[in-house]
Formats: sequence, structure tokens, C-alpha cells
Amino acid sequence: MGCVQDLITVIIPAHNSGEFIKFALTSLEMQSYENFEALIIDGSTDDTSNLINEFVHYDHRFTSYKIQNLGPGFARNFGIDKAKGKYVTFMDHDDMAAENWLGELHAMATREETDITFCSGFDFSGDTVSLIELPPIPDSVYTLNDTIRNQISCLFIAPWLKLIPRDFITKNKLKFSLDNKFDDVLFHFCAMHAAKKIAFTEKRLYYHRIHDGSITSKSIANKNLFFYHYKTLYDLILYKHDEKLIHRFMRFLSSYSEHVESEQVYTKIYHTISEYLNQKNDDAILKTIKSLFLFSWELFLDKPIKIN
Repeated sequence: MGCVQDLITVIIPAHNSGEFIKFALTSLEMQSYENFEALIIDGSTDDTSNLINEFVHYDHRFTSYKIQNLGPGFARNFGIDKAKGKYVTFMDHDDMAAENWLGELHAMATREETDITFCSGFDFSGDTVSLIELPPIPDSVYTLNDTIRNQISCLFIAPWLKLIPRDFITKNKLKFSLDNKFDDVLFHFCAMHAAKKIAFTEKRLYYHRIHDGSITSKSIANKNLFFYHYKTLYDLILYKHDEKLIHRFMRFLSSYSEHVESEQVYTKIYHTISEYLNQKNDDAILKTIKSLFLFSWELFLDKPIKIN
């Protein structure tokens, strides 16, 4: 690529992914950018671990950590703590990356000295490949201000579309949400809030698999999963993030009111929280969201999460 090959850490949460994991790790193994470490955070209870170990045994760049499955957010945070790379990115255990995924992101990140570098990608299912529905942004570099943050914070949320310097992550204490179907939203909004300079490459470098077990597929089948975005707000309030960030996230929340099946419930909760925000009553906001998740069997058709 004509530039120094800094070490890149690729963090991969894995849980009972079957043979999908072989495609993911093979696409990493074939990267044109060779100086990476793949940290596989493995909470599997099936033979996925055996497939992972095949890569670990014959390629020193692959390392597996066997842990209890506590969700992708926990696994990604665990991987960040173990990372040694100058840069960090993320991969889902059932996806695949283009051969030049790491190389293209690294080239732009080092050339532009960015806090976050973004690419685009494809959704695919079986033999069907489609463009990820994102606005066409040409190769661009942005020095961020509040106006630009408000415009683009709701875009390119997925962690596998980003390459980020590790010291930026640690300095800003960026974490993924726990007990959350959309654990990456918290990380993304906090990263965008802290970033001073970002860059986009319009090249589509990543293949995101859609299947029955994927969160994308589940959220299409049960649109009420979008209520989990309130868990992200809970985290932002609990850890006393900046008021501008919270109001920016409220605009994001409002955009989902027409997407959930229980629109009336969603809207009522949103307006209740908005009133408490105006009153600066954080305790009431936390109590409202906590109640939502404690008594939401019908909404989520899943085991309710426990919020401490």
C-alpha cells in the first residue's frame, strides 16, 4: 500500500456461528494488509470453537479467548482491553471482508490523520448481494462541528465500517452497551461526539450477512426491538454524558417512532423522557427506562434485560 504497516486489531465476537465463522476468518486471512491481530472472543457452546482453533493453530495472527457468552457488547469491550494494535476495527462472526478492507482504511486513516475512518459495504444473504442502504458519500474528510455531527451521527453506525486509533478509544473511554440488541449505537454516538476529524471512503469493503439469526433479520421481523435504543439513552444518562450528546441522541430516537409496531407506546415514552430532560430530572428518566425493560415481555418477545 506504500505506507507503514501499523498493527491493526480486529475484534470478532463469536457465538455458535457454525460454518459462517470459517468464511469470516478466511476473508481476514486473505487480507492484502498483513499486519493485523484477530482477537476472537468466543462464547460458543457448539463446535464453533473447534473451527476457530484451526485458524489459531496455523496462523499466529489469530488469537482466541474463551469466555462466557455475555453478548457482543461485552465481547467487544473485552477485545478492546486485550488489543495491542495502533488501530482497532470490528468484524461480525458471520460476515466477510473484501481483500483490501484493512489496507484501504489504513491508507486513508494515516494519510488524513483521522479519529475515525469509515467505509461502506454490502448486505448479502445466500447468493443475493445488495448495497447497504447508506447515503452516497464520496471520499471526503470532515473537521467536525456540532452541525456536521448532527447531520451524520445517525449514519454508518456499524462498528465494522470503522477504523479507529486505539488511543482514541482508550482516551475517550469508549465502550459498547451491555444487555442491548444494538450494543454498537452507544459506542458510535460517543465516538462521533469525541471525534475532531473523520474521513469516508466510498469503496464498499465489507460484506454483512443477513440470515435468520442476525439482529438485522430479527429487527425486521420484530420492529419493537428498536425500543432497545432507549437502553442506549439509559447508558448515556447513567454515565452523565454531555448534554449536547444526549440531545443529539434524542433526535435519533425520534426518527424511530414510525418504525416500531407499538408506535403509541414508543411516542408516549419519548415525550415523557423529553419532559424529564427539560426538567433535568435524570433519576426519573432512568426509572422510566428501567420500568420499560422490566415489564416488556410482550414488546420484545424475549427475556427482559436486567438493568442495574
